Amino acid sequence: YMPKLTPEEARQAAPRKMARTTLAWSLPLLGLLIACAWPLARSISRPLTQMTAAMRSLAAGDKTVAIPGAGRQDEIGEMAGAVEAFKKAAIERDELAEEAEATRISQDEAKKRQAALDNAKAEDLRAFVGVVEVGFERLSAGDLTVRMQDRVAEEFEPIRAKFNASVASLEEAIGHVVTSIASIRTGLGEIN
Repeated sequence: YMPKLTPEEARQAAPRKMARTTLAWSLPLLGLLIACAWPLARSISRPLTQMTAAMRSLAAGDKTVAIPGAGRQDEIGEMAGAVEAFKKAAIERDELAEEAEATRISQDEAKKRQAALDNAKAEDLRAFVGVVEVGFERLSAGDLTVRMQDRVAEEFEPIRAKFNASVASLEEAIGHVVTSIASIRTGLGEIN
């Protein structure tokens, strides 16, 4: 049973009735919106959380980290593509740095080998100059039997051979002179 309301009471009760009706419809509608929004929010927040974790790993230097959401056709997929580009650039930068370091090491080793080769040549030259010096000292002292017998570097071998051949020729020429002088002395002795 409902009591009869006066027009004034009915007019005052109408907004309350409308508020109750609105509230009665709003609560289930709000529940339905929450039920629909929850999976939508999860579908956005979970990939963003995963993307953040992947970016932190990448920033920490882990280039093997898998970028989540790379196959998606939405904004998350675009973000994943951008992060993947950063990852590839970081990998390429590291490879270039490794190649540059390898090149630098190779150049350093080449410089060391060249320096060792230059030092060896300088040592060969010092040794050869020593042999030549001894040879000329003996030759200037009148020793025509002097020969460069010590081994010398291959590039100095023609000089050593030429020295030995020259001294042998000089010895032979002086030998002929001595023989000629002896013949002349014998001839002079016979004439006397």
